[in-house]
Amino acid sequence: ELFLYPSALRHGVINLITNARDAILMQRKAQQGAPLKGEIRIEVTVEEGSETVRICDNGGGFSPEALMRAFEPFYSTKASTKGSDHISGTGLGLYVTKLIIEEQMGGAIALENCDQGACVLLTLPRKRAF
Repeated sequence: ELFLYPSALRHGVINLITNARDAILMQRKAQQGAPLKGEIRIEVTVEEGSETVRICDNGGGFSPEALMRAFEPFYSTKASTKGSDHISGTGLGLYVTKLIIEEQMGGAIALENCDQGACVLLTLPRKRAF
């Protein structure tokens, strides 16, 4: 059994899936409409004291700067403009997700580049018997 707040975890995971979708859309736009079959994979690994949720995409991955600054409030790699052909962001999604995972649930969040995109790893502690 995990030590978590279901609605907070759901909010964090939705942030991560939305970021993955946006990265895929931005990758398509950068390739000027070249066919890119978007892929988001979610894997769960159960260990003795924790469970790890790994969310990966094929949206091109993080730049070195983004890997260093991704959890800063208001840091975004997305445009700040609005419009139907723009993907915009506030720069709060990963920051809020980090607060949820680490401060509310005592877990950990990490970012890494993988094959053709990015992976976010959420490590969540299991409940301990008192």
